Formats: sequence, structure tokens, C-alpha cells
Amino acid sequence: ITMSPQFRPERAPVVRLRTSSIPSYFQTIVGKRSPISDDIEEFRGIPYARVPGRWEHSQLRDRLPQDVFDATENGPRCPTEHKGNSQAYQSYLPYPDDREDEFECLNLLIMRPSKEALANHSLDAETTQLPVLVWIHGGGFTDGAATDPVWDPSRIVLRGLSKRTPFIAVSINYRLNIFGFGASSDMLADERWADLYRLCYPSQAAAEEVLEAYGILPTSSDAELFEAFSEFISDATMLHKVYRASEFFKTHRGKQALLHGKDPKHVGVQYCHFEFGNPFSGPMQGIAHHGVELIYAFGNFHNALEKADQGIDLGCELQDMLIRFVVEDCRETDQRADPDEIATFRHDRSVRMESWSSSEKWVARTKKFKLLDKDFNSLTTATKKLVGGVIGTKSGLLPFGRTAEESKSFAYTIPPRKLILDLGEPRED
Repeated sequence: ITMSPQFRPERAPVVRLRTSSIPSYFQTIVGKRSPISDDIEEFRGIPYARVPGRWEHSQLRDRLPQDVFDATENGPRCPTEHKGNSQAYQSYLPYPDDREDEFECLNLLIMRPSKEALANHSLDAETTQLPVLVWIHGGGFTDGAATDPVWDPSRIVLRGLSKRTPFIAVSINYRLNIFGFGASSDMLADERWADLYRLCYPSQAAAEEVLEAYGILPTSSDAELFEAFSEFISDATMLHKVYRASEFFKTHRGKQALLHGKDPKHVGVQYCHFEFGNPFSGPMQGIAHHGVELIYAFGNFHNALEKADQGIDLGCELQDMLIRFVVEDCRETDQRADPDEIATFRHDRSVRMESWSSSEKWVARTKKFKLLDKDFNSLTTATKKLVGGVIGTKSGLLPFGRTAEESKSFAYTIPPRKLILDLGEPRED
């Protein structure tokens, strides 16, 4: 077994964990101090499951592969088409050159406050139970890794400690693209999916109802059509999915709470909506593109933000909001944050509380979502046929067009009313 040069158990943070195997016994995990502060400890590349073979379901591990496990270096990431970079955010962050392995990519990155740091805040590391943030990285199911520096959790863990609200952060590497989300008809049948080959356009009546709701009409002006079409594309490919997911979690958690004898109201759900723009120079400057909040939320663009604008306060506000959500229990979240409310970070960086049920724009948006629900799969299929996929582009910001070259005319944003349009030279067609 080859150990990392950083593997020095006598100087490093060490954790002993009992296996879930039968018989059970203790194993040792050796980590390292964070380069940003000795108050933070890192444990990298900890395998949580194994992949027995391509196209096969993964299996949870009941023990680590070694009794003394070196957790000082990143674990392998899932193979992806593109190499990671921060180009989409218009500011540089160095990305690690992690090894790719489809069979060993199921591993964890864990960061926690050190025992000494907890003791400095009058907390006993042996008895204090800390809350845990579990971060599932983005990338459209095709790209990304837990170790991407945009969402490196070390700074937000350090901030939580400085505010006397310490917590542990866990980031997950998982199977991506064809290795994790590919499926054959046999695999779908095994999962008992219905209508395996249902892939059609919506009925004419359904299409007309949706187009009318979005104002995509023969009488619309070019400006009105552009505005309406951009909102429809945004909802059909992105925002509606977020809405459906959040509604599912509220319902699912409520049912689980009832099954376990808990008050279903005490389920922590909090909505946020971001309208502020990218602060860095480039074609997306001032645009509230997808993922713009990540520039601020983890504190990893701190140095660039100090030079670019006065965004440090916004970063601290977003980090504190996330920390508060992590460290409070569900009852406290339920008392503080009404699931009907939406914390909207506006263009001027002020925060306004809006509501799904009483704010005019969100009431109207919900009605449109319900229309999309009537035949969502076929509407999404029709949308992708028309404009190309929103998922899987190199930057994650260019959904219009089937290749990166075709996509350069448009840039996708949240909210959808702000787009960049550069059609280039006029053509006869």
C-alpha cells in the first residue's frame, strides 16, 4: 500500500471508528490540518461504497479497505468529459488534478473543527455532538466533484467556528453521466418504470394552453416573444424542477415524520432566490446566472471579491444564512422560516421576503408550474428538441443550442428575464 507523503499519524488528526461488519472492530482514519487554519481538520477520499462492475448498483461498505486509512489526499472522482475549471464564474480558482476512476469514485471529503479549536470555545470534543452539512455537488449529473474549489467547505466551517456555531461538513463524490445516470430498457424494467418508450410531443391542446400562459402568441411582438420564450425555457428546464423537488421533500419528510411519531410541521425547509449579478469582469458581469450565489456562499472567491466590488458583506450574509440553517434543528427552522416564504436576494443585494401564496409573481409562477405538470415529460422533450439540452454544457451556462459553438449566442440566467443576446452579423435567413 502506497501512503501519501503527508501521511504522518504521529502529527495528524486521527479518528477511530467501529466497523459495521460482523464481527465489528475498530479502524483508524488519519487526516491532516487544513492549509487555511490549524483549527480545521480534513479527511479526504474516504470510500463509502464499492462499485462491483459497470452498470451495476453500488454496495455500501461495512469497513474501510485498510485498518489504518490514509485520508490526507483526495479520492478518485468519476470520469467526466470536461476538466473542471472556474471559467463560468469569471474568476480563477485552482482545481486539483484528481485521478478519475469509475469504480473507486464513491468517496467522501469531510472537514471538521479541531479538538483544540472546540476547547477554545469551551466545547468538549469527546461529548459534544455537532450538526452536519451534507453537500451534494452540482454539475447537471455530468460534471463536477466534491473537491471542486468553488464549494470547498473549509472556510465556511471555519466561519461557523468563529461564530461559536461549529459544525462538520461532508461532501460526496458520486457516479456521474453514463456511469451513474445511464439506463437501458432492461435496467428501467428492473426498476419497474412504466411507459419506457413514452417520448412524444405534448398534445396540441396542452401545448396551446402552456404557450398562452407564457404569452407565446402569434400576436406577440419580437420583444414580448423573446421575454416569454426565455421564461418558458427557464421554467421547463430548470426552475420547475427545483420547485417540484422542494415540494416532494416537504411532502416526503412530512410523511416520514408521521410514521416516526413526530410533528410533521417540524421539517426544516427554506427557499432562497438570487437576483444579484456576477461581480467579475466578463460577458456575464451583472448577470444573475445559474450558480451565481456560489461566488459568495463558501467564501472561496474572497480575495477576488475584495478587488472586484463590495461583495464581502454579501458573502458573509449568505454564509451565515447557510450556517444557521445547518446548526439549528428542524423545530427551530420551522419556527424561523415559513416554508411558504422565499428569501429573495435582490439586484441591489437587499433581502426581501416573498411568498408562494401571496406574492403576485410567485402565485403566477406556480400556476404555470401546474400547467407544466400536466404533461411535463413530453413538454421537456419538446423543449430540448427545440433549443438543445440545458444540462451538460462545459460552462453550465449555455443551454441554447446543441453544441458549445451553437450556444454562444445566448447565456442562461436566473432570473430568466436577464439574458445576453449576441446574434453576430445579420444573415439572409
